[in-house]
Amino acid sequence: MLEDRYAQLRRATPKAVKRALLQVLEGNQDKASICVVASREKLEAENQKMAQPLSLENIL
Repeated sequence: MLEDRYAQLRRATPKAVKRALLQVLEGNQDKASICVVASREKLEAENQKMAQPLSLENIL
């Protein structure tokens, strides 16, 4: 199952990723006050520097 998901992600085109991301963000606009799209590794590294770390969640 993990391999299938990885294969699906590798096949995704930039256009499809942008479309899916916009769909998720627009559909949840009223539920979130902050959204940052970046690699989890970079978000976690920056979170370690913060006095009050942000909650990180996968959006896709």
